[in-house]
This record gives sequence, structure tokens and C-alpha cells, in this order.
Amino acid sequence: MHAFLKRCEGVWEDCTGERHDISPAVVMLWKNAVIKALPRSVQAGLGDMVGLDAKPIEEWRLHLIHHDMKYQATKGENYEEIKTLKLRLLKIQVAEKDAEANKNKKSTKQMAILAEKAGRTPPTVQQSGGGSVCPQNQVQQTPVYLPTQVQPQAPQYIQQQIPVYLPTQVQPQAQVYTPIQHQQKGQWRGKQRSRGRRDDGCFICGDCRHLARDCPTQQYPPQGSTSQYRGEPVLDIRNIEAEAYARAMTNISVGSGDWVNVKIHKMNLLQPVWSGPWEVVERTADALRIKVKKGTCWHLLTHCVAVPPPFQKRHGS
Repeated sequence: MHAFLKRCEGVWEDCTGERHDISPAVVMLWKNAVIKALPRSVQAGLGDMVGLDAKPIEEWRLHLIHHDMKYQATKGENYEEIKTLKLRLLKIQVAEKDAEANKNKKSTKQMAILAEKAGRTPPTVQQSGGGSVCPQNQVQQTPVYLPTQVQPQAPQYIQQQIPVYLPTQVQPQAQVYTPIQHQQKGQWRGKQRSRGRRDDGCFICGDCRHLARDCPTQQYPPQGSTSQYRGEPVLDIRNIEAEAYARAMTNISVGSGDWVNVKIHKMNLLQPVWSGPWEVVERTADALRIKVKKGTCWHLLTHCVAVPPPFQKRHGS
């Protein structure tokens, strides 16, 4: 407070250009200015004193110092109380967060226990008259086990699994031996006939009366015979196959309105099968658009073979 009063004297002299104690009137103004600069609680304490302005300067200073000391003591007590309240509020918030976290953990554990119980519940049997009964013919209450206890294992009910074959897998098929196949069993042994059945026709020209190895349209000798291409690069053989493919395409004379059989490759069969007859709707340079049950579809010319139209029963015959 002494330093504050000294500072007030210096500020008064700097602002007015004269000292604060040159006359009683100036001293009165200076006292009022100093009191207005004090905190509100100090101003209230000084305002309760009667005749404070008429007291000598030294006695007036003592009153200011006394009320300022009371204000500082009260301010310190309030600061400590506020600090204690803030600390208590922080502890309460931390306790609430801990309680919420523990509640979430308990709910998660309960959900895990309920899920495990649901997995061990035996299947129920539906009665003809309605309702369901347990295989033991009595209602059993599932005991509640705490997480720290060891839960007894219930018998597992294993459902029989049905084998599922993916599209890339070949489903096992039972072999049916006909008398013809039994007689010609040794005739079809070879590289390409070890696991499959006999071909349904030639895949080069589409004729069902011979195989591809006996096709008259191929220009290179069949397998197992002496060939003039022996020892030459494989690229020559591929060129010959490409020429035979192009020649077979140009020899197909099928147009719109004709009927064809189509060679179809299925995933569950080792060899292609022929399907038809189907009516031709449109033809391009290397493909045919045929009419099927659910609309139309495109097929390569080399996978189609011309057939006579199907027999149509006339009305009235």
C-alpha cells in the first residue's frame, strides 16, 4: 500500500503539474481519486467511516492500509477455497469417467457370456400341437457363471455338412458301362481318353460321324503316324491349325432362317456336348445369333453345324 500511495502522488504531480498537498482542497481531491482506484470491498469499508476525508493525512493513510490488509487476507482465503473446490470437482469428474468405463466393461462381459450361452443351448423339438420341448423333456435353467469361474462344457451338436462343389471342381460321376463301351474299351485308350468318355463329334468341322483326329479337313498327319513336319518348330503346326480354322469358317454356309446344332462346353463335363436344333436369327463374318428359350445369344461359326429344320406337326393331319 505504501508503494501504491507513492505511485499515486507521482501520477498526480505528472498530470496536474503541482503537488497533492499544496492546499486542503487539492488534498481532498487527491484523497477521493485514490479511494476510487482501490478495490470495491476496500471502498465499501472506507465508506462506512464518517469524517474520513477530514482526518489528517497520516491517519487517513493508516485507515487505507488497515482495510487493504483485510481485503488481501479475505482474497487469500477465497483463493484457497476456490482451489479446493476445483480440485474436488476434478476428482468427481474422474470418478464419473471411471464408473462409466467400468459399466461399459461389465456390459461387454455380459454380452460375451450371453453369446457363449446361446451357442451352447441344445436345439428344441417342435411338437405337432404347437410349442417346443427340450430333448430332455424338461425345462432346464441355464446357471449364471461369473467370468472368474470355470464354466463346464456342454455337449456340442454337430450338424452334418453337405459337400459343395465349386465351379472349378469336377463333381464325381458314376461310370455306366454299356455293352458297346465294354467291347470298345481298349480302343479309346490314349492321351486324351484316359479319364473322359468318347467325343460327341469333331470339334473342327462339327460332324458327329468322326472325331477330330480323323477329320478330312486337317492338313497335317494325325498323331502316331510318320509326318514330314517332324523336327520342325511348333509354330508351323500352329499356322496349319489356323489355316484349317479359317477354311472351316468359310465353308460354313448358314444364314438367317436356317437351323443349327451348337457345341456347348459345360463346367461339370470333360467333353463338349451338342445342343439343338436352334433357329438362326442373324449371321456375321465369324458368328451366329440364334434364338433360344430366353431370347437370343451369339455362337462362333466353328461351334455350329447345319441341320434340317425340326419336324412340325400340321393341323388336321
